Amino acid sequence: GLETWFEQQLNDELPDDSLKLKLAGYDALKFNNSEVLARFPKGYIVLRMAVADSAINKDSSIKGDPKLYKPLLEAYMKRKDFRPEQELFRQFDNLLPTNVALPGQFALGRGTLAAGAPMPNGNAVTGQLLFRQTTNLTTSCITCHTLPTGLGTDMKFNGAVWHHR
Repeated sequence: GLETWFEQQLNDELPDDSLKLKLAGYDALKFNNSEVLARFPKGYIVLRMAVADSAINKDSSIKGDPKLYKPLLEAYMKRKDFRPEQELFRQFDNLLPTNVALPGQFALGRGTLAAGAPMPNGNAVTGQLLFRQTTNLTTSCITCHTLPTGLGTDMKFNGAVWHHR
């Protein structure tokens, strides 16, 4: 009956080449937890390791511009066979696109674009990371918007600042 059908569905021995082909691009599925942590370490851990291994100067990583030490950090990650944590997220976030046209979307004038300027193409991966960011709760999206849709705000923008309704 039904119990036998569920058992058959869960049996990974069943031939399904199309599924295997789709899952082939998700190599992180083959890793155990330790392997995931070793292959995709968090950025701050990689930075600490790079400083400890003298690949990056400690002072430049604390006070310096990340743009200056980023190439050194990327080279260090390549030598250590580390992969960016975002790559792991991308595998489990259905491979979010990194170049999304935003027709009919216009800037509010709060960033680098003037109010009413057409928005350039967006990057869904970067957008998701920024949305989930909680390091600065005064500008973090997630403080006002609820997951998973990003809707449900209890804040209102009055043209200059956000305030509670």
